[in-house]
Amino acid sequence: MRKSKRIEKKRDVSQKKEKNGGKEIMNKKRLSVVMAGAMLASSVSPVLAADSTNEVSQGRLGLLIDRLETLMDSKKFDANDRKDNQPTQFAGKSAYAIQILKNGDAKTPITNNADLTIDLSAKQDGTKNIQLYSSETFAAALKSIASNFNNAEFYTVKVYEIGNTTENGKIVSTKVTEKAEVVPEVYTSTTFANLISDVNAVNNKGTATHYQWLDEVVKDGWITKLEVSEDNKKVTVSLGSKDANGEFNKVECTLDSPVLMFANPVDKDGKALKGQSNEYIQANIAGFEYKASKTIPAGTKVSIAGKEAKVAHEVKIVNGDMNYTVKVDDLYDGFMLTEKGHELMNAVKEYKAESSSYNPDDKDGLISNGTERSFTITLNINGSKHVIKVVGDSLHEGRIKTLKTWLRAKKANVELLAGENRYATAVEIAKTYIANQYKSNVDGATNEKLKNNELVLINGEALVDGLAAAPYAKQQEAPILLTEKDSLPAETKAYMKELLNDYTIGNLNKKDLTVTIIGGDAVVSSSVVRELKEIGFKVKRISGGDREETSLAVAHKLKTSTKAFLVGANGEADAMSIAAAAAKNGNPIIVSASEKTGLSTDGLNEVSEYTNVEIVGGDGVVPTSTETELKELIADATKVTRINGKDRQETNALVIKKYHPTFTDALIAKDGSANKSQLVDALPASLFASSVNGPAAPIVLATDSISEEQLNQLALNSNKSTTGTVYQIGNGVARSVMEKVVTRLGLNN
Repeated sequence: MRKSKRIEKKRDVSQKKEKNGGKEIMNKKRLSVVMAGAMLASSVSPVLAADSTNEVSQGRLGLLIDRLETLMDSKKFDANDRKDNQPTQFAGKSAYAIQILKNGDAKTPITNNADLTIDLSAKQDGTKNIQLYSSETFAAALKSIASNFNNAEFYTVKVYEIGNTTENGKIVSTKVTEKAEVVPEVYTSTTFANLISDVNAVNNKGTATHYQWLDEVVKDGWITKLEVSEDNKKVTVSLGSKDANGEFNKVECTLDSPVLMFANPVDKDGKALKGQSNEYIQANIAGFEYKASKTIPAGTKVSIAGKEAKVAHEVKIVNGDMNYTVKVDDLYDGFMLTEKGHELMNAVKEYKAESSSYNPDDKDGLISNGTERSFTITLNINGSKHVIKVVGDSLHEGRIKTLKTWLRAKKANVELLAGENRYATAVEIAKTYIANQYKSNVDGATNEKLKNNELVLINGEALVDGLAAAPYAKQQEAPILLTEKDSLPAETKAYMKELLNDYTIGNLNKKDLTVTIIGGDAVVSSSVVRELKEIGFKVKRISGGDREETSLAVAHKLKTSTKAFLVGANGEADAMSIAAAAAKNGNPIIVSASEKTGLSTDGLNEVSEYTNVEIVGGDGVVPTSTETELKELIADATKVTRINGKDRQETNALVIKKYHPTFTDALIAKDGSANKSQLVDALPASLFASSVNGPAAPIVLATDSISEEQLNQLALNSNKSTTGTVYQIGNGVARSVMEKVVTRLGLNN
């Protein structure tokens, strides 16, 4: 009777699946892999690095836009920023704003649609009001210059941090003056013409009539030279003091700059020098006091937006060759590729696939210059050459040769695939998955860009709902990314924006770009859905009432009904062991509702529809009762099997033995024994592991130690005839573990 009841329920479940459309078969375009300069931006040209001037090529405008958006989102004025009881022009906007100059000329700014103005007159730089783009408008301005780039030699992007302060925890553009402040009078067209007239008179040994003392301070040596520009728009005053290079210090006067009181010299600290000897003043003068137009009393609320504005970053956009130099130690530590080296490897794969000129010499030798050894790589990125010179000294000649060999082969023996945190690590895995996919699809075949239109998103802190994600992600060729419950992490969001940017992936139909969330609102909330839609993605969700229902919902989306893997409710490690093989073969991973009672009744009926069911893990995670009940429901009871060891590492070894024969690559990820959330690195890696030609690459679970049985199975099953790669997935795997694996696989040469 018990068995017939379950068969009855089995029919009900089957009917429900038919209502839902059964197994969904989806033919999706793929996301383009042209992630221009993923390596170049972070390891060679640190775009937006503090206190540096950087160059980017026209073809990398998309990445520049993305980084600027991230920067501008990082700091915003309070929505109620006010002065004189009125909202300021900065209220709710970014504290950063952008100026775009053609050929670097401040006289020819690109100001279409500029919507912010700051007053820099107090800085004496010859410019009073500067028009700037806010976060809402700068991207359109940068994109608009791309198609007309040949009309200019280069463009300069200046990122200003608008003067701001914090008041009651809020960022505002005004502050209360601590002491009385003088607002200088500035030169008007009339008063500036008077200054030029006086300068010309003094230079002709005459007397200043408008600015008394001008002729006297020249005689006293406080001023050594007065010059008027040919266009009569600037007066340069050379002072008696000298700089560190022995050159006379200078002050420039222009229309709208402060009016100088030549009778009142000041030193570099603004301290009045009048009353000192002429010789002392001459040696220490740094300028003159400003003529006051008014005085602001202490305690007055004043704007500091322009007064304290500063250039935070400056980037030059060019339409030509880009040249970089990077040290070999930054790319390869003598054992494995570093994060930067890994990014360079990805760039080489991507731009080789676009028929670019990649050539770290065709000779075996290196370029020698004294004790320096080097080679170059040339990548053609969107029509612009990027020449990367890798350098080291003669003591590292072997290291440089190894790196060069790996880059030429587009395959390293050992790589680190990691980011600063789990979210960044998932992004790096996604980038590499796409780069490898692009390489295998295009090299030797066609130069058509590889595209799909889907990403898979799971909660990076709640791994259980995501356990079933790998086979679905593989079916859709959709990289797996991680999120927090209520918001997208910065790393995930930035990468998604890169994928959507026309300048990095080509002109794709954004209406088709989709993020599929695995799990319900309890693990990925509706606020993340809103955030994704704001970025530009369509969003769908695969979920159920609990972890079991979610895994079954994912299984419904797959194309197979032949075999399924069953893991326990807390069997994260077991799921990670089998994930690559399951993804490779399109087999669903079902998560039982409880480690004590196993599958629910509905779950038993659904799982029993598969011809083969393999339980991964011992009876402590999937009880024997579930195994027995499945054998009752499946026609051939011998098709219900179990693979398990005494612990997670032995189970991992058994999975390698059975499902990873003649593998080429191997992935080493943290085993989660200290903290099971560390297993999350292995989940996005499962898709990467399933993408290789031939059998899937095994995911080896090992943090501080690796068992002899794991090493044994790696040695027995690896394909010794083909050179493979051992990838360290995420930071935290012990170097000793990596060394043991690399040595056992014979890749330590």
